[in-house]
Amino acid sequence: MSENDLMEEIRERVVNDYFTPNIKAEVILDTLLTPYIPQIVRGQLGEKVGSLTFLTKEMSISDEGDENNRGPKIDYVLEDDNFVYLVELKTTKGSINTKQAERYIRNCYGRDKTFCVVLGKRLLDIMNITFKLDHPWTAQTLLTDFQQVTGEGKKTDSERCAKSYLGDKRLASTRKYLYTVGQLLEHHAGEIQDLWEKPLRLVYLTPNGDRVFPKKPRKKDKQKQDKAEREWEELRARWKELYIAPDGIDSSVSLKASVGGLRDAKDDLAQLLADIITEIYGG
Repeated sequence: MSENDLMEEIRERVVNDYFTPNIKAEVILDTLLTPYIPQIVRGQLGEKVGSLTFLTKEMSISDEGDENNRGPKIDYVLEDDNFVYLVELKTTKGSINTKQAERYIRNCYGRDKTFCVVLGKRLLDIMNITFKLDHPWTAQTLLTDFQQVTGEGKKTDSERCAKSYLGDKRLASTRKYLYTVGQLLEHHAGEIQDLWEKPLRLVYLTPNGDRVFPKKPRKKDKQKQDKAEREWEELRARWKELYIAPDGIDSSVSLKASVGGLRDAKDDLAQLLADIITEIYGG
């Protein structure tokens, strides 16, 4: 099979799976999108966003009542010099539900909600449960704790170290969060505290870049309807403050609008992804 034939085969299978019931096509698109997420987000949010770096994906978010790693997760985690960007991917049209909106407001609303508060502490909790040491994992000891577990003494190439350790030990499930630590250390080996203190921004990546928000509730009882509408308006006001930053950046990003930038990238994977997006969502 030629390279062109292989790309065509992958394109056809991904598109077919997207339209096939009970197949999680979002996971496939997620994988293909990963190397281009910084480019897509900055390309649409504009020059007010700095040069973006991909840190990791599928990070657990701190949330009330979570005692394991099964709670909510964020699809992609990016950063620039000033912020950490939590990018949530939605591959189908439709509003998020009220519960999800409340979760993001609870965890991301306000400059006091930093990487440490929302993501870092949760990661350390998971590491303390999964890789028990003779002392607690902390941001300050993250590198040495990582080196103690993997047996590697280098400050660089921590992603490779984590993958090698997990592969050799045939470890899976929660222990894979060691790879998340490796990814963070890859970019912050000597300055993890800088990452820990950065405030958050929420970004939604959707087919058309639509603003996502729960639809207004509909209740048969007028008294219940009035109460539900008041709560909905309050939630929407807080959501707008979270979703649109003080500098006017509207954190809505479109998959369809990313096609032009992917075409300009001129590498085979980018072209494949652009073809898939175009066939699924239209020109």
